[in-house]
Amino acid sequence: MCDRGMFSDANLTALEEQGFKYVLCLRSREQKEFGQALAAALGQGLRRPRELDAERVLAEVSVEPDRRHLVVYSAMRARHDFEVRDRRLRRALEALWRLHERAPKEYLSEREIVSRATRILVESKVGKLFEYQAGFGSFRFWLRRDLYRRERRADGFFVLKTNHPDLPAPEILQSYLQLQEVERAFRAVKTLLKLRPVYHWRQPRVEAHIFIVFLAFLLAKVLELKLHAAGLDLSIAHALDQLAQLKAVEHTWEEQAIVVQATRPDRLTERILTALGIRLTSHVVRVTRTAVA
Repeated sequence: MCDRGMFSDANLTALEEQGFKYVLCLRSREQKEFGQALAAALGQGLRRPRELDAERVLAEVSVEPDRRHLVVYSAMRARHDFEVRDRRLRRALEALWRLHERAPKEYLSEREIVSRATRILVESKVGKLFEYQAGFGSFRFWLRRDLYRRERRADGFFVLKTNHPDLPAPEILQSYLQLQEVERAFRAVKTLLKLRPVYHWRQPRVEAHIFIVFLAFLLAKVLELKLHAAGLDLSIAHALDQLAQLKAVEHTWEEQAIVVQATRPDRLTERILTALGIRLTSHVVRVTRTAVA
């Protein structure tokens, strides 16, 4: 079981020469195998449920001898794929229209226009979906609708490849999903919990730093389990972002006391607090009386 970065013909050959069994996910929709496997699965009538809570649907197809391909569809992943691409497209379109308007007004050279357009398309990560023409003070662009439709058609799908002859298809999928869970854990440790950078030089301090980070991750997973048990399908990152909306406001009451008061939580924040066993019995956090002259 390896992540997508391991997928290459050389790596597959090396694994097989050493006698290893593997489960790999195809790296890109651009791979020929992806298109072949997807076409075969759709030809078999693979269902694509629209309900976001629907279970993943899978189909095993034959693409090449001695290797098995498993096409998997997830409605939740399809929604994610569409929304991510849609946000990127909107940002790219806004930037490209601005360039279209500025090119004649600012008398931009063809070289400057191409430079700006290239930067926009690279940063938006949807550059392959656009084509454009540039000249002195002139810029026009258009969406490659054939590629867009192909991308939409592949939303929610991923393709697993294995050389294991006997592993049942559901276990192949479960093996990959376990890898995803490990990857999510490392992503949370590196980003949410700030494992890096490590501002220590001595070995004991580096080890202590890593220990504290993984202890924090354990606490985060416990909190996440509490949220799921309460019927809240939220990641700990989402929950913490929601809780960050709670603020403590300090103000002086008639020059007699300093009052610290919490803002009122919205409904979702209240549900999160309840799931974690936290009750805000009062919005007043602290009252400190001031000395009267």
